[in-house]
Amino acid sequence: MKKKKNKLTSLIIACAVLVAVLVVFLVVQNRAKAYNDAQSAASTDATLFDGLTVDKIKSISYTVSGSEELTFTRDDEADASSSSSTSEAASEATSDSTSTDATTWVCDQYPAETLDSTKVGALASSITGVTVTQQIDSVTDLSQYGLDEPSITGSYTDTDGKTTSFTIGNTNTAASVVYLYLGDDTSTVYAVSTSISDYLTKGISDYLPDSSSTAATSEVTSTAS
Repeated sequence: MKKKKNKLTSLIIACAVLVAVLVVFLVVQNRAKAYNDAQSAASTDATLFDGLTVDKIKSISYTVSGSEELTFTRDDEADASSSSSTSEAASEATSDSTSTDATTWVCDQYPAETLDSTKVGALASSITGVTVTQQIDSVTDLSQYGLDEPSITGSYTDTDGKTTSFTIGNTNTAASVVYLYLGDDTSTVYAVSTSISDYLTKGISDYLPDSSSTAATSEVTSTAS
């Protein structure tokens, strides 16, 4: 009788241990799923400026730390004139509605300079195409991302007159991202594709036709001195 009782006790203990192991396994599995879900939610790979296209941008402005501000504005009057004079040719060819080649841009700081529309268009495309790799919420220390002393501040104004500003900090070379926040919301930081900062570090000479860039660089240097 005593042996049967011991066997029963051992069986109960074994069952209890098995149940405990099962519970621990389920808890760990659920936590792992919750973590993966959170990571998936944070890593969006979505476009930062949803729905924005080049033809909806009216102007782009940016300042690199220690450098002058540059503002590029779409010249609607020149665009209208160009569109009217080439309407017959356009009707015979298929064109991309978001093409940047036909857009005329003016630099507010250098209004006399003729800009290369393709190069400024590439700048605009770098803004419309910037993708979010990760969204970091509840940020309290901007210095972790170089945003306490930002390297670039910029903004764009759309054709409806709405201006959206952004501030760019450090580049994470290993992850190929830069960190930025939008407007005055410093509590949310986005890790985004580096293409946006590649263009926002260029000077005026980089947006001129190739034949004019050397002369313009000399003129800008002379003016600055």
